[in-house]
Amino acid sequence: MGVGDPAESATALAEVALLGPRNKDLVVEEGGVPPLLGLLVTVESASTAAAKALYNLSDDADRVSVIAMHGGVQIVAKKMFESSSMRTQSVLASLVSRMAGGVPGLAEEFGREGLTELLIHFLSMDLELEMDSNRSPSPQEENPKTEVKLKIDCAEALCVLIRHSDSNCRQIANPQALLCLAKIIETEKAEEDEKLKVNCLSILALIAVASEDNHELRRATFKMSSFATKAIVEQLLRVIEAFKSSPESMILAVRSLGSLARIFPTKESLRVVRPLVDRLGDRAPGVAVEAVVALCKFTSPENFNCIEHSKAIIDSEGVVPLMRLLRPGEPAQVPALTLLCYLAINVSRSETLERVRTLNTLQVAYRSSATVRSSQLKELIMKAILKMRGNSRELMYSSQVSNFDPSFDFRMYSVI
Repeated sequence: MGVGDPAESATALAEVALLGPRNKDLVVEEGGVPPLLGLLVTVESASTAAAKALYNLSDDADRVSVIAMHGGVQIVAKKMFESSSMRTQSVLASLVSRMAGGVPGLAEEFGREGLTELLIHFLSMDLELEMDSNRSPSPQEENPKTEVKLKIDCAEALCVLIRHSDSNCRQIANPQALLCLAKIIETEKAEEDEKLKVNCLSILALIAVASEDNHELRRATFKMSSFATKAIVEQLLRVIEAFKSSPESMILAVRSLGSLARIFPTKESLRVVRPLVDRLGDRAPGVAVEAVVALCKFTSPENFNCIEHSKAIIDSEGVVPLMRLLRPGEPAQVPALTLLCYLAINVSRSETLERVRTLNTLQVAYRSSATVRSSQLKELIMKAILKMRGNSRELMYSSQVSNFDPSFDFRMYSVI
């Protein structure tokens, strides 16, 4: 790298790497990666500048591969464990995000180096967790903005590590980590902290989605008797119910709650379903769609408590706003139709469903090729129609039985 101040040399390379892809390629081609990695661990005064230079180089998969080939994963992980500077830690966390997201397999390698536990450790700095008698100390006393920036970067790195590695997801799916996430979601209220809250909600959504189809992970991680699970659910409901929650936070919280639909017993139905129903009329982009998808997971036949959850949706006055989402052009039209089918199948005797002419709506939808393009959805609609039609006949029969009219024609309820 030449003679001179190491920090200045690393800073110069970092600036050169900002000038364009060709300059970045030249730094790598001229052998700049090994000395930068060396400065990162051997010269404390140059470590932040070296980390910035490596970060600037790592926006391309080929360059990331070169960094990894020279032991970059192990060196970066080692420095993260050893550094006492929040600024350096913050840049390193961003570097981890780029490297792990840029080359397949690197997220797994970072996980083997213990990065997921370390990042959670940094996130829990200065938090008073119910299950933790030993609070995590800050790497070094610095101003609050620097600490928030470090936490934001650590949370982003965790998102990438979890998204690209199932084993990393399992590592972080523990009560201590969940409590940490719940505490941050609860306490970060300032506008400048919104990004940290969103990142923590993203982590939680990734874990919840992974547990949705993994029975063992779901059973081990999310038990309703667990203090950590209760804390997570409380914060998700708080975000969904909060008037000032950003659409991004809202969508992530709704998605997480939907992915956890199978953990809730019937006694919790109204409490968890009502906030989702309230979001069916939300006009913020994507929120209503996500709410419908979440409610589908509560009412799907795969959910053991689907009948009680369906009743809770009806009791929460969710049918009318649901019917509005069936209008042509609504982004939520198809999932809303799926949800209506589940309600019709699970609670076909509902007077509310009869009152809003659910049977007629389903029959119209069944005939509409523009709305129903999936054979699976068409079959579901037919199943709901048959269920509703059967109950309509029963209701009509019971109303006529005392004064039976032989000329009454049930064919008026035909589907096709």
